[in-house]
Amino acid sequence: MPYSTSSQKHKILVIEDNKADAVLIEYHLSNSGVGQCDFTFAETLEQATDILLISQEYAIIFLDINLPDSNGMETLLSVLRFAPDSNVVVLTGHADRDFGLATVANGAQDYIVKEDLDGVRLGRALLFSIERNRILSRLEESQRIAQLGHWEFNLKTHTYTASKEAKRIFGLSESDNIFKFRIRKHINDKDSHLDINVIINQLNKTGRYTQTIEINNDTIGKRYLEMSCRPFFDEENTMVSIRGIIQDITRLKSLEKENQERQKRIENIFKHSTDGLYTSTLDGQFLEFNNAICRITGYSTEELKQLNIKSLYPKNVNRNEILNKLTDGSSLSDFPIDCVTKSGDIRNCLLSTTKIITKEFSGFQGVIRDITDKKKAEEEKQKREVAEKAAQMKERFLASVTHEMRTPMNAVLGMSHLLLQTSLNNEQTEFVSSIKHASENLLSIINDILEISQLQHGSISLHKSDFSPALIFNTVKKAFDFKAQEKNIEFKLNIDDSMPDSLFGDKGRLTQILNNLLGNAFKFTEKGAITVNVQTKRGENSKVALLCKVQDTGLGIPEDKLNAIFETFTQVDRSDSNKIYEGTGLGLAITKQLIEKQNGTIQVSSKVNIGSEFTFEIPFELPKTTSKKAIKVHEIPEINNTILLAEDNKMNQIVAKKILENQWPKSKVLVAQNGQEAIDLEHKHKPDLILMDIQMPVMDGNEATSIIKKNNPELPIIALTAHAYMAESNQYLNYGYDDILLKPINPENLFSIITKHITQSS
Repeated sequence: MPYSTSSQKHKILVIEDNKADAVLIEYHLSNSGVGQCDFTFAETLEQATDILLISQEYAIIFLDINLPDSNGMETLLSVLRFAPDSNVVVLTGHADRDFGLATVANGAQDYIVKEDLDGVRLGRALLFSIERNRILSRLEESQRIAQLGHWEFNLKTHTYTASKEAKRIFGLSESDNIFKFRIRKHINDKDSHLDINVIINQLNKTGRYTQTIEINNDTIGKRYLEMSCRPFFDEENTMVSIRGIIQDITRLKSLEKENQERQKRIENIFKHSTDGLYTSTLDGQFLEFNNAICRITGYSTEELKQLNIKSLYPKNVNRNEILNKLTDGSSLSDFPIDCVTKSGDIRNCLLSTTKIITKEFSGFQGVIRDITDKKKAEEEKQKREVAEKAAQMKERFLASVTHEMRTPMNAVLGMSHLLLQTSLNNEQTEFVSSIKHASENLLSIINDILEISQLQHGSISLHKSDFSPALIFNTVKKAFDFKAQEKNIEFKLNIDDSMPDSLFGDKGRLTQILNNLLGNAFKFTEKGAITVNVQTKRGENSKVALLCKVQDTGLGIPEDKLNAIFETFTQVDRSDSNKIYEGTGLGLAITKQLIEKQNGTIQVSSKVNIGSEFTFEIPFELPKTTSKKAIKVHEIPEINNTILLAEDNKMNQIVAKKILENQWPKSKVLVAQNGQEAIDLEHKHKPDLILMDIQMPVMDGNEATSIIKKNNPELPIIALTAHAYMAESNQYLNYGYDDILLKPINPENLFSIITKHITQSS
């Protein structure tokens, strides 16, 4: 970053990326006897241009020709484009006179080889620059008096440079580096125009150009100028630039008209300014004001003429504070003040005013800027930023909490699963089943909360593949058949014959949607029937819309609650029912968002005590290669392989090891307490598959997996984690894992993934 020493006499800019050279320049100049210096340093061209955009009032600029973001002659030209009138001394490590002379030819004051840096050379360059600036200052003053300016047009870069007086004549500011003109001939032909191309054509013909011209623009009005210029050529006789002078020769007879036009422009600005402009007497009586004052205060023109500006300030404002700040005649700038409008509203404003005492006028000139809307916008922005931060904290909190809850849930569900496989009496079986049921309900709540958070923050992604829609619906039906038997409810699934054998889409999200809708239907249906009707509609470009209706004969939903059931944490209040229903009220909200994420729609119709019907439609694609073969449910084969389990939680070790040994008695299960032990055991026993917990002490699973994969890339490694986002975003693939299992681990999923990867690797 650029930095500066304390303010002294000579302002010096050093553009040098080598700090040692920069310090050397400061040291030599400070001890050269040329006087005290104020140094500003920049290490890159970008930093230097930022500094020069703020100020170009440097006695001298020392420029390293090779910088991290620019090098060679272009570095010098870039600096000169930003500060064309500055004295630039090039610093180079090339002891090459021709290169140094080339920099001077391109606008540098001089060049110094870095090896020759000393106080004499640096001091001499500074004194020369100071003297040059004095000469240029006197020249500019002379041009000012004579109303004569010089300008130059570079034909290579198509850029203009001009003296301060030339810029003034054309109505430009001294810092304005954009200088060009399009002018109208003054002699006879009032409709023709003159631009740089016309000048170039004339110079090519005669070698000189002189013209009396008339300019007329919104900034300076009409002026009469005398312009003369001539071309300059390079060694190959190619015109490279045009240099000329311009003199203001406007006659006194045109001054009056010009003043009138200027006055009109000022009045127009005064009239149409969005800021309130006014003049008042010393005691605050309005004299002149624009329409913006009326708009800000709500008073009419006639009403304001009768008002004192002090009456606009609230009573709790110390009005004398403003007057006290103006007692010395200085200006007051952007003073915060609240204005009371005619209706009594408060507008937040900034007051800028100046006390003027002259022979012609004594009073105040001021500007009232209404910043109420801007202030509200800033407050709203701050609120949004706070809300966004809160949302991020909430998401991180949910991810952390769900991770911490999933880990013990893995042990509870795993132990319940193992207990149910042992010899239990009826009462013990009932107790364990209750524990398993309650744990599954708690896991469902955890999943719903995490799912809705991810949906709201757009972190849910779709994983598309070919799948059998008939298999999905039949599998889901089979899962709910026991519910139907338990509640003695008729449960039917009707699939239209036109259903394709295979579709391309996210089968997991379709399964989740069906589970949510059927779970909701069974929850609120105590008798009667639940029916699922499925059909498809063919679309264009290999699109197929799957249309599904889930009907029940349950409690139904009141009409005034239909629009709210898809909102988060919403449960319909059924005070007429004595039954308490489990759940978070997130299932339908998740379902709706999952459907809409797949460009689908969902609708509901319902009548109290008659039942409800949920209808959803999701567009899918047809697979590129279709197959009419039925997809069979995967059967778990017998294996006798070695499996390495890396898990630091003792309870989870017991559960996972016991589940694996019960399923595959002939297999060998090794247990590692952390990532380092996993590496050691893999090297010693060469397992066929590794189950790797991600978060472990000593060395985590990610690092251990990376090391193992380098030595044995074909070894399947399955990530174990309670962080659902790892699976959703496929981040586990970035660490080298072949697959992922989300805790609490479902035994069937565990067996299926192990079988798949061991079969593939064998």
